[in-house]
Amino acid sequence: MLGFSPFKKHANQFNYKPRYYDPEVEALRERRAERGEQPLEGATERKGENVYVAGEYIRRRREERNEYRRQEAADRKKRGMIRMLIMIVIVALAIFVVVPRVAEMFDLAKQNAAATSAPAEEEFDPYRPIRVVPNDYQGE
Repeated sequence: MLGFSPFKKHANQFNYKPRYYDPEVEALRERRAERGEQPLEGATERKGENVYVAGEYIRRRREERNEYRRQEAADRKKRGMIRMLIMIVIVALAIFVVVPRVAEMFDLAKQNAAATSAPAEEEFDPYRPIRVVPNDYQGE
């Protein structure tokens, strides 16, 4: 039981290499090699048709997908910047419109408090008698 573990240490791996054999393409490659020309790479023309190249479709799709993702990321970044600029404008407008009005309200409150409060020259005297105001409630 020392070497046994119920958990895998690594994922399954596959080593698949697609193979395709076309006798005409092989003959063409041999002729080119005999003449000293460059060997065939990628898709070549054969009687007006594309010759199958193993994995070419998958590579092309992967490149297209990566390009789409790059473009999508760039678009997302632009949208985020625009959204942030709009939010900054809204916050700036709120600050320039709302803050002065709130400051005015505080000033008015201070003025009202100063007008209704007792004169400031009077100091608190703990020995002064308390003025009692009669209550209008008549109860028995």
